[in-house]
Amino acid sequence: IKKTRLPWRVLFCSICSACTTGSACTIISCTNLIGGFKAFKDFLKKPKISVITASYNLAPFVEETMRSVLNQDCDDFEHIVIDGGSSDDSLRLLKKYPDIVLMSEEDKGYQDAFWKGLNLARGEYILQCAVSDGYATTKWLNKCIEVLDADNDISLVWGFAGRLTEDSKYIAVARSQFHYEEAPREGDMFNYWLKTFFFYPEGNLCVRKSVILKCYPTIEEYEKNNTLDWLEFSYRFNRLGYISTHIPILANFG
Repeated sequence: IKKTRLPWRVLFCSICSACTTGSACTIISCTNLIGGFKAFKDFLKKPKISVITASYNLAPFVEETMRSVLNQDCDDFEHIVIDGGSSDDSLRLLKKYPDIVLMSEEDKGYQDAFWKGLNLARGEYILQCAVSDGYATTKWLNKCIEVLDADNDISLVWGFAGRLTEDSKYIAVARSQFHYEEAPREGDMFNYWLKTFFFYPEGNLCVRKSVILKCYPTIEEYEKNNTLDWLEFSYRFNRLGYISTHIPILANFG
C-alpha cells in the first residue's frame, strides 16, 4: 500500500476495498468509517475519572473487582488495568472486558504498576481499585465527581471501607468512629494525622491528578526509603495544605 494515496480517514476503516487497495475512499457513509470516527472522537474526549487497577495472580477475585467498576452509574470514566505478567487465569478473565485499557508486563510490584497506570491516565480525578478490592456502591464515582466539581478547594474525597472475608462476607467497617462524629476535614486533618497517623483509605479515595502526582512517592523514593506509599502520600497531602472531605457512605470493600 502506498501510504501517500491513503486519505487520513481510512485509518479508521478496514472493510471496503479502497482501504485494502490504497485507492481513495469515497464511501462517506461507510458504517466502519463512521464507527471509527466516533471511537476516535470518544478517545480525544478526556474522561472525568481514571480508575487504576493493579493485578497479579489473583484470578479468583478478578471478576468481582471488574464488575464493581463496570456497574458504576457513572459513564464518564476510563478503567486502566496494569497486570504484572500474571501466570494464572487473570489475563483470560481481564480480556473479557473490551472497554478497559489493559497492559500486561513484568513490573516491580504494586507501586510500579500504579505509576504505569498514572502515566496512562487521562482523567482529571484518580482512583485506584486493586484486584481483590471493589466498590460497595454503584454511586461512588458519581459522588466523587459531584463533590470535587462543586468545590475547587477540595482535592480529595474518601468514604468508609468495608472489610470482607475471602468468601465476600462483610466483617467490619473501617473508621467506624466516624459513624458517630464528623470526620476531620480541612485544617483539622493534619493535626489528626499527627496524633493518629491516619492515612486515607486507598481503596476508595478520589484525588485530583495534579495533586497525586505531587504527593505519591516515586519508585526511586519508595525503593530508597522502603516507605509505606499511601502513608507517605497522606503525610505529603496534609503537609502541603491540601483539603479533603469525607463522604459518609460505605464506598468500597477489600
